Amino acid sequence: CVKLIEVINKTSFDMAVGSGDYGAVAQFAKKVHKGESEIINKEGFLFYVDGAKNYLLGYVGDGKTPALPENYNGQKYDIYNYAFYFDGDITDLVIPEGVNEIGLGAFYGCLYLNSVTISNGVVNIGVGAFSNSPRLITVKIPESVETIGMQAFTYCVALKNIKVDQNNTAYKTMDGSLYSKDGKTLVQYALGKADSKFTTPEGLENIDAFAFTCANALTDITIGDSVHTIGGYAFAFCPNVSNLKIGANVKKIETYTFYQCRSLTSVIIPDGVESIGNAVFFFCTGLVNVSISNSVKSIGNKVFENCTKLTAITIPEGVTSLGSGVFRGCSNLVSVEFKVTEGWKSDDVAIPSNVLADPAAAAEALLETYSWNKLTREE
Repeated sequence: CVKLIEVINKTSFDMAVGSGDYGAVAQFAKKVHKGESEIINKEGFLFYVDGAKNYLLGYVGDGKTPALPENYNGQKYDIYNYAFYFDGDITDLVIPEGVNEIGLGAFYGCLYLNSVTISNGVVNIGVGAFSNSPRLITVKIPESVETIGMQAFTYCVALKNIKVDQNNTAYKTMDGSLYSKDGKTLVQYALGKADSKFTTPEGLENIDAFAFTCANALTDITIGDSVHTIGGYAFAFCPNVSNLKIGANVKKIETYTFYQCRSLTSVIIPDGVESIGNAVFFFCTGLVNVSISNSVKSIGNKVFENCTKLTAITIPEGVTSLGSGVFRGCSNLVSVEFKVTEGWKSDDVAIPSNVLADPAAAAEALLETYSWNKLTREE
């Protein structure tokens, strides 16, 4: 209960702030006491004071949610976790100068939110702060913002422009998308852009988790050789991506990176990649051709699960670990060629080499006998 800020304990239970006891009721609370509620209703806005901190908890007044207060009794305040969760009234939001932080999921799921203007003075934007606001088109980020949490704008599928003040020292705008100031990290792609092709800019090293999730217009993605890391779910739910090139310096493809990229037909895992994380191509139902380089050592759980058009694949000699359910649901898989057939075990039980020596038998074994098992071998 990350929004629960105050627990009024009328029981005999010895509850404590931060404790996981008694159903973890007070785990995220700021205060546990036996008196009357200390939440303050100020013209429909709920505030809570915790020491030197003032928190805006939400709005309970009559009618639609009005403009946010400029301050709280002349002092700055934080917008608390999930304060305006699924608020259907907010359309054009201005975060005033009196706000210091925007909390976790503070405006999550504001279905009619069109624009966000954050005034100078706001320092932190929390995880998922504006996530799942499907009509959000523009966001203005001031000079003062120092940190933006993961998934702050995930699933904002109409977002065309994230405008960052040029004097901000932590972030900048490039082609409407959000980058770190040094240009080495792509934080959030503007999901509502009409561009069908994206090539990583020169010098980009990191693509953050969820950066491109639900980029519906993209069909072609080229990840350049300067990129070292790609975060989990980075390109998940990109339904029209059909062409993908992964750069030579990516070492690990994180979990669910290309989850449900249903138009993806062919993938080359380049030399240099050492690990393919869990469920990377899970539900890529259009995937037909996969080439895995010999540098790959580990293929995680469910990597190709439900890739229903995949008929054949080769496991190169560098691979020493195949995760559970790696080919589960691949209903048309008829050939798995192991370049090394000796020494494989399933739950510490040796697998007969003759099973893996025959690609057809290997496919059948991975789909049935070993569907739920992790396979390993020593180098």
